[in-house]
Amino acid sequence: MSFNLVFSEEMIKSEYKKIIDIDYSKEVIKHMKERTNKIQEKNKEYKYLEVDCTELEKEFKDENDKFDVVIDKATLDSIMCKDENGKAKAKEYLEGVCKVLKDNGIFILISYKPYKERMKTIFDSNGVKGLIPQECWAIKKETVTRKISLDNPSDQIYFHYVYKFIKTDPKQEMPADVKLERYPKNEIN
Repeated sequence: MSFNLVFSEEMIKSEYKKIIDIDYSKEVIKHMKERTNKIQEKNKEYKYLEVDCTELEKEFKDENDKFDVVIDKATLDSIMCKDENGKAKAKEYLEGVCKVLKDNGIFILISYKPYKERMKTIFDSNGVKGLIPQECWAIKKETVTRKISLDNPSDQIYFHYVYKFIKTDPKQEMPADVKLERYPKNEIN
């Protein structure tokens, strides 16, 4: 499941088979379908669905609806900035992601928030309740830098932080092919 058209187009070119893009806007879904009509004709498992990301478990409630990977390109950032209900909606969203992921499924979060800030929001830190239980996740972080030239003489540099979460069972050992450790609490305190 993906929340971004460009990612999906690139995944299809790389021969991923089952891709589902979601958005809560009918207009966005219509535009995405029009833009990729030829791709959809070739790959019947490429779908667009009008879904509120804070209600994922309602749309994907069967065991067959579980995903190997969920990709978020600043969806969480947008929800958190929305209004005073942002944190509650973000919690619903992340809980939904956890429910629709298969065991050992991967949640890729691309954010503008640096590691310590984003982790303090998501997980418990210094007695402050986070959005999801950290015991169920292993994590790897990456920073992606991109320089964008604007019309003015100065260039701006933007950072994207890429977080790879793996849904794990805290009672079980990490899978042998996973080279990550459980989320390290001491890094955010």
